[in-house]
Amino acid sequence: MPNWRDGPPNEIWPRYFAKYRPDPRSVQTLMLRLHSAGQHEHVISAIQSALINGQSQPWMYEVLALSMEIAGRPRDDIERVVMSMTDFGAADYGNMMYSAAYLARFDRREASLRLYRQASRLAPERPEPYLLGLRHARHLRSADDVQWAACGILKYAWTRDYAELHHEAENAALEAEQWLRRAGDDA
Repeated sequence: MPNWRDGPPNEIWPRYFAKYRPDPRSVQTLMLRLHSAGQHEHVISAIQSALINGQSQPWMYEVLALSMEIAGRPRDDIERVVMSMTDFGAADYGNMMYSAAYLARFDRREASLRLYRQASRLAPERPEPYLLGLRHARHLRSADDVQWAACGILKYAWTRDYAELHHEAENAALEAEQWLRRAGDDA
């Protein structure tokens, strides 16, 4: 395994992963060492090089997104990495919810809301996508998304605090109705 001190990240890692196929555990150990040393540009380059050379592992996307955030990379680039997390394996409910929450952390509300909607298609009876999506829909002032989330809450949110959740969903729907009326959309 090369040493990160051997040169710039964009020279070391593409060359290394194009030539070698290290075992997954040694790659994990290397990423941990680089991260602990604060070498986030090396982490980014090494993971991207591994991915490009067909040596992907599911954890790489999360570590890549985190390293990109620490390194101050553009939010759109981080969003693409997070979206790739959901593409890597089978699209499952937990992965969708996790990725949506991760995107929300970066204030990527539109992308987060899209993933919450996808998660609700995978498990329509689960109230979480609707509950979490409603906040984003209201913030974005998206009447269609408020309708989706409010209807989902009214249909599937039956926890102890259901009365409060249903009241919030009804208020959000009324608020969306007002947005539409102000925009001249009485239908």
